[in-house]
Amino acid sequence: MRASVLLEDVVIGDRAVLDRCVVGPGAHIPRSARFTDALVCADDGGDAPLPPGTARVDGLLVRPIEVDR
Repeated sequence: MRASVLLEDVVIGDRAVLDRCVVGPGAHIPRSARFTDALVCADDGGDAPLPPGTARVDGLLVRPIEVDR
């Protein structure tokens, strides 16, 4: 994990990599998952349409974020 923010009750699986991410409360990051420059939160499984650019990945909602470097 590098330069990431984890909110409460986040679980990170073995060998998962988070690089410049914000992870919402209650998210469970699967083993060996890799996320970079992303907002990641738990998916409640609802069928509401997702905002453009947001994807469902392994029980999570993932949206890329722009990072100024």
